[in-house]
Amino acid sequence: MSASGTTSNSSLTPLRPQNAERFRCTGPDCEDTCCKSWNIFIDRDTYKKYRNASENPLRVLAGAGLKRVSGADPLRYASIKLNQEGFCPFFSPDRLCSIQKDYGEAWLSKTCAQYPRSRSIVGGVQEETLLLSCPEAARLVLLDPEFFAVSSAQGLTELPPGIAPPSLVLLAAMRNFSILLIRDRRYALWERLFLLSLLCKRLEALIVQKAAERIPQLLAETVQAVEGGSLQAVLQAVPLRTEIQVKVMLVLLDSLQARSRHNKRLAECVQDFAAGIGYGQSKMASDLTENYTQAFRQWYAPWVASHEHVLENYLINYVFAHLFPFVPRSEERMSPWREARLFCLQFGLVRGLLAGMAGHYCMEFSVECALKLIQSFSREVEHSASFLRRVDDLLIHYGLDGSDGVAALLRDPA
Repeated sequence: MSASGTTSNSSLTPLRPQNAERFRCTGPDCEDTCCKSWNIFIDRDTYKKYRNASENPLRVLAGAGLKRVSGADPLRYASIKLNQEGFCPFFSPDRLCSIQKDYGEAWLSKTCAQYPRSRSIVGGVQEETLLLSCPEAARLVLLDPEFFAVSSAQGLTELPPGIAPPSLVLLAAMRNFSILLIRDRRYALWERLFLLSLLCKRLEALIVQKAAERIPQLLAETVQAVEGGSLQAVLQAVPLRTEIQVKVMLVLLDSLQARSRHNKRLAECVQDFAAGIGYGQSKMASDLTENYTQAFRQWYAPWVASHEHVLENYLINYVFAHLFPFVPRSEERMSPWREARLFCLQFGLVRGLLAGMAGHYCMEFSVECALKLIQSFSREVEHSASFLRRVDDLLIHYGLDGSDGVAALLRDPA
């Protein structure tokens, strides 16, 4: 990471994901399906198109399979009524969409035509990021060793005074910094995330204080501290609290198991995790900490040492897909620190589940296991605002919503 060689502010534009155009749906060969157990919304234009279709079968099917949604959002004008098995009624026995198959792609709703691409308008330009809840999208992103290889921290010290968060230039700087830090292997991966969370906490404090003019200095100081290693003492002082990590995982495991009733892949991953650490109904976190630590050290740590790019790509893709740390949540005020907490805990859950799975599979633990977990986890968690609220409430309940708590949840057992 380097703050040297910066360019003028006019050229400081956001790094943009480029791999969405490579995506091709695998159709009936997909290990999962996006046509099951999700709330699938229909935009107003498509709803009217279906209801007014001259083709009688489509009009009848749309009349029985769609229901209007209250509110004025034109993109969520109606929703698809799933059948008793939880499938979209347009999902045909050959595992293809009957609307696309019979009438063509032009008849798909905006939601169905777009997925698994997440679209955002940044600086007047439309961005497309692949969502990892799709198995093929997960493969494209997670297995690419060159996914967003960035060479310099462009413009981190040249932000203009009086910058208004979350402006385009601030988003650009935060993206550059986040990618460079996540790729900086001089630090353990948990340390990189913790340092990023500290920056987000200080960033929010400046936003709340309406002191945005101090953000350029904050970014420059953070780059200097990361480069100079002055934060090593802080990182080394983080206490090892593996038992609280296991406790939080077990509490959230109940929610994940409930959510995985219609997600066989996630259910299998959770079962593998439980088997890997010897989890049973009568076991407490204190009983499982030693098993979890052993699985982490003996099987997970050696695997991730040669596959670190998989988790780095997962984190970087999250930064783009959710406009981190300025995630637009309509029901709450924008909070970089809250988003950093949620980001860190989601990573902690993924890492913990992978460690338990590694303890189950031992020498047979593979990148396919990691792909399966990250894809199925992303499907159930990243798309669920209610689960993320529960996660944040849990952090507050256990007093883990401060920097010390986040560090305790992140630190590797090894």
